[in-house]
Amino acid sequence: MVLYHASTNYHLLSCIVHKFAYNSDDEAELLLLEHIRPLNERDEFFKKLESFHFFDRVRKVPTQSFKLSNGLALDENSSEQDIKKVINNVSRAFENWFGEDIKQYREIYVCSDISPFGIYLNNHGIAYNYMEDASGMLSEGERYLSITKGNNKTNFIMNQYLGCSGRSENVKARLGDMKHQSKDFHDEKAVDFSIYDSIKNIIPDRIDDLLGFFGDKNGRADVKEKSCLLLTQDLNTLKIKDLDLQELMLTTIVDYVAPDYQLIVKPHPKDRWQNYRRIFPDAIILERVEPSELLPFELKRRVKIALTASSTSIRGVDRFAEKSYSFTTEIEYHRENIDSMYIMAEVLRELEITSGVMLKNINETQMNVFLDNANIKLGNGNILIDGENSAENTDEYGLVFLPFAQTQKSDFVIKAEFVPLKHSLMKHKTIEIPVLCNDSQYKDKLSSLEFNRHLKYTKSEINAKIMRNS
Repeated sequence: MVLYHASTNYHLLSCIVHKFAYNSDDEAELLLLEHIRPLNERDEFFKKLESFHFFDRVRKVPTQSFKLSNGLALDENSSEQDIKKVINNVSRAFENWFGEDIKQYREIYVCSDISPFGIYLNNHGIAYNYMEDASGMLSEGERYLSITKGNNKTNFIMNQYLGCSGRSENVKARLGDMKHQSKDFHDEKAVDFSIYDSIKNIIPDRIDDLLGFFGDKNGRADVKEKSCLLLTQDLNTLKIKDLDLQELMLTTIVDYVAPDYQLIVKPHPKDRWQNYRRIFPDAIILERVEPSELLPFELKRRVKIALTASSTSIRGVDRFAEKSYSFTTEIEYHRENIDSMYIMAEVLRELEITSGVMLKNINETQMNVFLDNANIKLGNGNILIDGENSAENTDEYGLVFLPFAQTQKSDFVIKAEFVPLKHSLMKHKTIEIPVLCNDSQYKDKLSSLEFNRHLKYTKSEINAKIMRNS
């Protein structure tokens, strides 16, 4: 018999797929945290899960009652004695509720070992297999820890003390999609587990059941050839904690990257507060509870672009998107930087430049989103974008953009006025970007260059003009 543990939709899908792909001959039980659904949806969801018979037994873990067993709250100043006391309290409360002989399970697979079950296992030195929290997260331990710290300080302190989040010596293997880990990731205990590959190559007969449970097995035939898929995020995992800022972040990246595309929005399962029907009134809004990892099996046509602010789900879209763009977590606390990056890319587009752009002291991932979207290739050339004005011998370049530099010395200045329309969250502002020009072929073009852009979802206008700096 095998035992699985999950707390999110991604975890649940991971457990179901792994069970049928690798443990189909075993009896399998599932421990599922109750907060996977809001209280008003909980009973119906668990009844539906049981009706699909993915597991021989499903047990709803009462996480709220375990919180009451903590005894006291922990923080960075808590003594080791207090930390051990809380760990023992939680471990004892889980053991009393569980009421089973843990030794009866041949294997234990745990998604989210910072839960009461994970605390119980590590407190008693019980071996288990760790399953990554989201695609590619085995290689992003620090990001995952920062999220847990923001969500629950007491859990974070216990996590650090016991070495949870897959770091414990009790972990036998760490399961994750190796294709989507960072390039420098290496872990002797890492075992490749791809949800997509497992479904496609091992259990294709389960596709209808998976779509029937999580989404719509009939697919969506009205996805057009030129379409953009937007993946949203749970506000609790973002650095920003403001719905208006989250909305502005999403509308601007859509307006900047896919202004004339059919838009398909896939809300994060826990992204419950935004009204995407209001924000993107003409978009296709997919099921919130459906894991994005199932989209390759649901959408009958590949999308042209998959887009996200910083969701890890973007790593799995290469199977059904021609291009995928993410802005890294930096967009969460410096969203305004992408305004300047977009303007520079549009200037280069207007100049009909297609290659030879070099980057320095700037978020290359973000800047390359706009360059790639404008069909402009990076490479050794005579155009430089320098975020800090640190380059020596700038006269060696034909064009030098200085978007964030404090300098009065430039040949031209890009002035981009952002004009909010009715109900816009964008503030009225003017961005000024100094430009050095050492190539006569560009000087004439720059002297007469101006353009306008309409931001449909952001409800704003951009009026840009390049002025000669006298």
